[in-house]
Amino acid sequence: MTGVNFAPSDAPPGTPPLTAQSFAVTTAGGGYSGVSLTADGTISDTQAPLMATADAQAPPGPRNLTVGAYSLANCLTVVPRPLATGCDTAQLAQQIRRSVTQVVRVTGQAFSSPAVTLTGSNLVSCELTSSTATLLTVTVTIAESTWSPGGTPLLRPDIPKNPVPPPYHPPVHVPVKLSLNVTPAPNALVNTFQIVLDSIV
Repeated sequence: MTGVNFAPSDAPPGTPPLTAQSFAVTTAGGGYSGVSLTADGTISDTQAPLMATADAQAPPGPRNLTVGAYSLANCLTVVPRPLATGCDTAQLAQQIRRSVTQVVRVTGQAFSSPAVTLTGSNLVSCELTSSTATLLTVTVTIAESTWSPGGTPLLRPDIPKNPVPPPYHPPVHVPVKLSLNVTPAPNALVNTFQIVLDSIV
């Protein structure tokens, strides 16, 4: 912040210097601002380097910067933090003989150039197919199962036209833990949602 008389050299003796606590972030209506200030350097007569930190519960909107009886209107603006808050899918199912796709929807706030990955198994892949500020649509592709009911029939030398069928191998469902990793905006924290793949072996 720039100004004048933050630390005047001709101040009367005993006048305390301004500190970061001398400044305050306020709202036009005098309500909860949700923004605190700390020093980010030495305050001089014309400059006050301050670091502003917004609480997670800070309501979005403009803020004023106040020092003493003076206030600079609309000096700061609090915007929602990019965040993924929900996923509508907890389980995916693999199919026999064919690959399948499933749409997964992720809700949140302030999405901007988001990115998604799905990790935990090479049986699945994902693509971000659409996005808005509050909703991501992800298409997940699940590879077909390689399950087979049995091996190659056994040919008996004495009965060549009547092969012996191999033992039947029933399909077995194996849960595989996956992680859907959502980066809501560049340089934002990654939000992870757990999904279980019902694989067939």
